[in-house]
Amino acid sequence: VEPCSSPPGLEYMGCLGIGGIDVGPYIILRIAYTTTFFILVNTILLNIIFGIIIDTFGELRKQNQDMEEDLNLRCFICGLERYRFEINSRDGLGFEQHVKKDHNIWDFLYFIVYLSQKSIDEHTGFESYVFKKLNDLDEAGGVVRKHIPDVSWIPCKEAMVLKGRGGEEDEQSLAARLVKLGKEIKSLASCTQAHLQALLFTAES
Repeated sequence: VEPCSSPPGLEYMGCLGIGGIDVGPYIILRIAYTTTFFILVNTILLNIIFGIIIDTFGELRKQNQDMEEDLNLRCFICGLERYRFEINSRDGLGFEQHVKKDHNIWDFLYFIVYLSQKSIDEHTGFESYVFKKLNDLDEAGGVVRKHIPDVSWIPCKEAMVLKGRGGEEDEQSLAARLVKLGKEIKSLASCTQAHLQALLFTAES
């Protein structure tokens, strides 16, 4: 058996240490393979995986923000915009009162659960109407929930608090307020400019 002939400083790495077997020529390939594996896996592939994870969480966060913004600016039940209730409210709480009292999400859910627990024979006219929108009856008279329930009984683009105040009137009221606000801003700008000119004239004097 030939003695180990690894390059100086690599005698331990180049030999197996058993019987002095020489594996020196393969140590360079081993180093190149390990370095390449480290660069490809630990650096490139891991960065790609981390990038995908970060992008995915970013998209989920964006969707969550859009959902929260939509809930804050639009009624979940009727779909009417927040400003329609604000311009018809004296205290500025029209939308908050609407989503808490008139179109409370949980009230609608409780009503559906209430109908499912109540006997069909005890339903009132309206309760029977809504119940048939959500369920079917089989041949034996049993209740079968529809796969795609009919939600036409839920108010869409309408609210009792806005009855008699049509969308056109809301738009006109909003436009009038915007025009009034524009005039006030223009008047304030003119007044500010006059004061500024007076100050400049005083400074020059």
